[in-house]
Amino acid sequence: MQNASEIFEELWLTAQEAVYKGGYLIAPECEADLRSLIESGTARLEADAQVDAPAEIQAAKQRIEQIVAAMIEEAKTTTYAATEAYATAGVNEGIEYQPEAPLVLHEHTLLAARVKLCPCYPFC
Repeated sequence: MQNASEIFEELWLTAQEAVYKGGYLIAPECEADLRSLIESGTARLEADAQVDAPAEIQAAKQRIEQIVAAMIEEAKTTTYAATEAYATAGVNEGIEYQPEAPLVLHEHTLLAARVKLCPCYPFC
């Protein structure tokens, strides 16, 4: 039997692995928001007495992977594209566009993922 803290850690590790496997890093503010979302989801699982249900925990892991995948999808269409557009338009003079630079997930990607996927038990 897992407690809520252990479930949180398992879900957070799942999210981190999905971010890194996608080739991204996560900005500190986005990390705080994603952790908060996972904490809320863990609390909901606990309140609904699902912490002892392995199938629900596995489903929550799959859903957090879906959320991260949606974040990455959003980042590909906004962050990366905006960086290229700014560079080619001469915005931020002196900063060169570097497609090999690390890609970072920001808060707007989590918001977009939530808009796309919610309701998504237990997270939203």
